[in-house]
Amino acid sequence: MADAYKTLYRAQLPDSVATLYTATGVSAIIKHISIVNNDTSDRTFSLYRNGTTAAYIFSPSTAVSVPAGGSVEWDGTMALEASGTIAGVASVASKLTCIIDGDEVS
Repeated sequence: MADAYKTLYRAQLPDSVATLYTATGVSAIIKHISIVNNDTSDRTFSLYRNGTTAAYIFSPSTAVSVPAGGSVEWDGTMALEASGTIAGVASVASKLTCIIDGDEVS
């Protein structure tokens, strides 16, 4: 098995649910997620694991608020099987930057 530690996703969240990362041909271990609010107003977001209905990563049933100029961090270990996905959405497009770091294992 080979490990490839890297940034898996880095971009601003869209205002409609979209797939941010797919473990294509590999398994992945998500280690850190950072959401940064680049705006002067509070914003909300949701991230989903392997689906977009009840598979919330940060909160069990609701969007997470990020204060103006603030950030939200997640540290842990989350396994994604091959073809596993992370999807996300923000209350306003291009205001929340999402960075997902992890390890792709092939």
